Amino acid sequence: MSNHQSLNDGMRWRIVGRLEAGQSQVQICREFNLTHSVMCNLWKRFQNTGSIERKPGQGLSRVVT
Repeated sequence: MSNHQSLNDGMRWRIVGRLEAGQSQVQICREFNLTHSVMCNLWKRFQNTGSIERKPGQGLSRVVT
């Protein structure tokens, strides 16, 4: 079973809004049950691009056997 954490757009925007409002990263991680790395990656993406969207083609490619 995967430990992958999937965030929908609404949740992403709520997280970014709380970070902009000054809420601590630790509080946000606890509230949304996220790992720190997931939240940090979202925040960095938003700061660098102004968007919460992932780049097309990100993720693991399928393996053909």
